[in-house]
Amino acid sequence: MKQKLLTLIFLLFLLVGLAAIGRLAWMKLYPDTTSQPVATTSAPKAKATKPNHPYLQLVPANTLFFVGGLERANLETVLQSNSILGTYSAPKGENAPLIQFFQALASQFVNERLAGPANVLKEFGIRKDNALTFYTVGIAPVLRFEVDNEDKFWHQIETAAESAKLNFKYTSILGTAYRQFALNPEQPDLTMIVGIQDGNAIVTLLSDKFDMDTKSKLLGKLPIANNILESGTLTQTTDKYRFEPAHFGYIDFTHIADVLLKQDNGLAAQMIEQLEPPKSNNQPDSSQASQDTVQNELEAFQTPACQKEISSMIAQMPRVVGGTLLGSNPQESTVKVVLEIKNNQVLQHLSSIRGFIPKFVTDTADQALVNFGLGINMESFAPAISALWTSYTESPYQCQPLEENRQSVQQQSPAMLSMMLAQASSIRGLSLSVQDIALQFNPISPIPKVETADALVVLSTTQPKALYDMAAAMNPMLGSIVLDPSGKPSPVPFGAMLGIELNAAIKGNNIVLFTGENSAKIVAGLATENITDNGFMAESINYSKINTLLSTAAAPDSPIWRQKPLSPADCILRDDVIHQLHQLNGHEVIEADFTKQGFVSTDKVFSTKATEPSPHKIEAQYDTYLLDNGCVEILEGVEQFTTANANTGVYRAMAKSGECDSYETTYKWTRSGQVLEFNYLEERSRPQEDCGVEFDEWQKLKSQKSARCHIRNESVDGFECIFFDPEGNYKIIYKKKASTEDKEAA
Repeated sequence: MKQKLLTLIFLLFLLVGLAAIGRLAWMKLYPDTTSQPVATTSAPKAKATKPNHPYLQLVPANTLFFVGGLERANLETVLQSNSILGTYSAPKGENAPLIQFFQALASQFVNERLAGPANVLKEFGIRKDNALTFYTVGIAPVLRFEVDNEDKFWHQIETAAESAKLNFKYTSILGTAYRQFALNPEQPDLTMIVGIQDGNAIVTLLSDKFDMDTKSKLLGKLPIANNILESGTLTQTTDKYRFEPAHFGYIDFTHIADVLLKQDNGLAAQMIEQLEPPKSNNQPDSSQASQDTVQNELEAFQTPACQKEISSMIAQMPRVVGGTLLGSNPQESTVKVVLEIKNNQVLQHLSSIRGFIPKFVTDTADQALVNFGLGINMESFAPAISALWTSYTESPYQCQPLEENRQSVQQQSPAMLSMMLAQASSIRGLSLSVQDIALQFNPISPIPKVETADALVVLSTTQPKALYDMAAAMNPMLGSIVLDPSGKPSPVPFGAMLGIELNAAIKGNNIVLFTGENSAKIVAGLATENITDNGFMAESINYSKINTLLSTAAAPDSPIWRQKPLSPADCILRDDVIHQLHQLNGHEVIEADFTKQGFVSTDKVFSTKATEPSPHKIEAQYDTYLLDNGCVEILEGVEQFTTANANTGVYRAMAKSGECDSYETTYKWTRSGQVLEFNYLEERSRPQEDCGVEFDEWQKLKSQKSARCHIRNESVDGFECIFFDPEGNYKIIYKKKASTEDKEAA
């Protein structure tokens, strides 16, 4: 495959991965709150949806992936659901300019978000109720969304491009103006374009080699004959899985296989053909030879036999689908992801390995720090693997690469695995829980010491006494611990090495190791809990407790920061991490299991609204400090905020000698939420910071100059402000100077 084609396919699958992971994270963290929970005890029912969407007729039915919905999403509500207000500074490095561009754009987006969801949409010119959609036309990824202020949108794009030193050119294609960005200087004909027409923005990849018909369909200038709306795929997906109409997506492996196997004779095939350069009789270089090798390897899978057999395999697991379930709300949202499995025999074998997960794994999610449970029926595990192995290896394939792989797998018999697992056939699952833990940090060692712990480990088995006796016979340390079949706990000697009181016991069909009061109560309940094959995997995370634990570990006086002096940038990063940890709240329960639909993962997030900081009046005079190495605060000037003349202020920087002010500037200031904005008016300075020389005359700034910062740790005594700068964020600490009245009172 030629280099341009490989580049495009690589970018395509990179975007597919980002779409799948990013969108599911988006749906988890930012659930749509326009749908209220159904007022009934029964499961929410899928509602008939009349599409309210401008882009669906532009999406081919055979798109390789789809992320979006049947309805517009309220992006302001979506962003409001995120309670973490972190800053982000685009990292500086040797990344390609295009990557640096997206990093800069992300930095601008996150920092604008600090002033609130409405602000970020306003400053990016993005419409609140938005039909944002991500899909492919042929093999080219396309992102569409709605804007309501083109000037602001282009300002953000061009600012990020300037920061990344990414060149672009203005171009007009089929009557619409675009900014065109080169992906690779060595391939100038393959570009990323960004354009807006009638409030509809598009971002996609374009090649000069595409013919006019291909460009017209890619850019939405020509209708798509078989579009996704008319195919019914979207309504079928939402109805089947009960997804919110505005939040779902999928990756279609069958269409991806059609492209790679050259079974697609439509637009994807035309794009590939147009990207391939003409045949040359010249001696190819090493790079060309490598590309030809890849092409030959792909061609081995493009024979009629491979097309038929591989397509048949893919049809058994055609898609990964995911979305927010109906009934989700800001306090409780559920994201469901399904790997569709159509082969009932394979699904039956996989389902047979499901084991036992105790109730405490999910029932104590709001109390425990973390819980985890793996349900696995070891008696069925080896037979299931053997059955799957046999089904793959028993019949020869006509497709040569598949047949070679089959013969290789056939030599790896699972018989040895069956023998190894025979002694553990009574095991049905392994679970653990950390109900609570306190750590003591040592300034000498970065590894903390466990001060107190409340935790347990559970091995579920149909024959607990026999399994333990067998393990004890092979391990002298276990042999010293005698477990009473009646369930009475036995002390574990090596618990003293950890500084905790550790006990072991047999409770019902479980071997347990535990310490702590809450864990002891959970262990007592296990005695009456019947072992059933009720799941494959479950876990829970309590963000509020993790916040407390990590905030202690990351506190400014924590020994972990004493290993080496922190740079000012590291100090800001540390403080930002601490700030974000304080925003964490609620808990999350993740479950994965084999069902009739396939391999299903559900992620439930239970949230409590973060407390917004109460603003204080900042009109006062402050000493200002910058951070030095080791997070040491260095006095560097004085600043005065007033409400006079529509919020004016003055900043005076101290000379290096500390004997006088060497620079002054005046500005207008505004505050929006936790963001403070400065628009500078005039400035003056002392030549060479010489305190014996008078200031120059005030000079109006020749060009507009502004700055923005995010307020942190606000109190009556002052505040901190993180300034957003393309060269790297920095922090100024404002400490209020005592007023005359305060001094007299003192």
